[in-house]
This record gives sequence, structure tokens and C-alpha cells, in this order.
Amino acid sequence: MPSNILQEADLKSPGLLGALPKADLTLLASGAVVFGVQRLVPSYDDTWYKAIRKPTWTPPNWVFPAVWIPLKVLQSVSLWLVLKQAGSRKELLLPVSLFGLHLFLGNWWNVVFFGRRQ
Repeated sequence: MPSNILQEADLKSPGLLGALPKADLTLLASGAVVFGVQRLVPSYDDTWYKAIRKPTWTPPNWVFPAVWIPLKVLQSVSLWLVLKQAGSRKELLLPVSLFGLHLFLGNWWNVVFFGRRQ
């Protein structure tokens, strides 16, 4: 029996990182799209948000960046994986269109809520 089972298992399996395509400029471009679209949201006004009535179950303010940053990174990686797996532009049409719609709707909510304060 090996002294370190985990080390031997790692040698036999490529693992999650081994299954991913090699990073390239497409990954950087995907991140630029996801984080760039987020920049279209009006700047956050802390005084207005603190003054509005919120339900008691509203999470503390520190939770939002702790969730949004990894979420945006994962969205960037998901777009990159779709772009890398598609064989043709025709295969990209539906998934990239749905992804774009998702980004638009998610950011439009921020524009309406924070930008228009409604």
C-alpha cells in the first residue's frame, strides 16, 4: 500500500485543471466582456442604499463583493469554455446569445435599482 494514496491518485488522473483547455487570449477576452459589461452599471451610492428600507434577511454589505467577484470570474470562464468548445460560428449563436441576454438582464436590474433608484 502506498504511503501517500492522494499523491499516487494525482499522478494517474489529470484532474479538473487537466480537463480544461489551455488558457489563451479568449479567456482574457471573456473576462473583459463580463467585467466590462458590469462597468456599464451606474456607480454605487452608499448613502442611498443605506437609507432605504430593507427586509431583515438582507445580507450584510460585505457579502456582495464576496459573491459577485467569484460569480463574475465563473461567468468569464463559462463563456471561455463555450467559445473553446464550439466547432463553428453557427454552434456559438444560441449559447452566446443566451449568455448575452443573461448579462444584459442581470445588469439592467442593477441599472434600474441603483441608477434609477427604483
